[in-house]
Amino acid sequence: WLLSGTVPTMIYYGLQLLSPQWFYAAACIICGIVALSIGSSWTTAATIGVALIGISSGLDLSMSITAGAVISGAYFGDKVSPLSETTNLAPAVAGSELFSHIRYMMWTTIPAISISLILFLILGFTEDVSATASSVDELTTQLEANFNISIVNLAPLVLLLTLAVKKVPAFPAVSIGALFGGVCAIFFQPELIS
Repeated sequence: WLLSGTVPTMIYYGLQLLSPQWFYAAACIICGIVALSIGSSWTTAATIGVALIGISSGLDLSMSITAGAVISGAYFGDKVSPLSETTNLAPAVAGSELFSHIRYMMWTTIPAISISLILFLILGFTEDVSATASSVDELTTQLEANFNISIVNLAPLVLLLTLAVKKVPAFPAVSIGALFGGVCAIFFQPELIS
């Protein structure tokens, strides 16, 4: 996805959309939504999470806190997703019903994610943000100089999310997304390939 321009495009648009004060909480929420929709915390961290780490670097924010926000959101979404393997396995082994199991998990997951979001908001609003508009402009200019930035570069991400909605297991979905990213790199980033 890096070579195809997908990750650089997510970083490029993310730098323009996300405010440094709200970034940590937004990263947690974004990863939570993606993991909930695809049922995989690892896939979320390896795709959206990588882009969010790049954005945090561009905004001069803590990559460690960003990684914590990514993992918090990804694990929360995975835990309550009806598409998640572990969420399906536990009630199947125990002889319980899936949505009953998810409902009971909410007793621990809602307080945990709520506390995390509050802490990410506090960290975001109290951290000294040294990124200026000129440093963000400089990074976006570098991305534009090295990659063909286009909304079309998000096609591998759209494919991955589509496969997840169609309940394709995580490993084949990620593999297909990676192969499609390679094909996109040939067409959309020919300078990098050559």
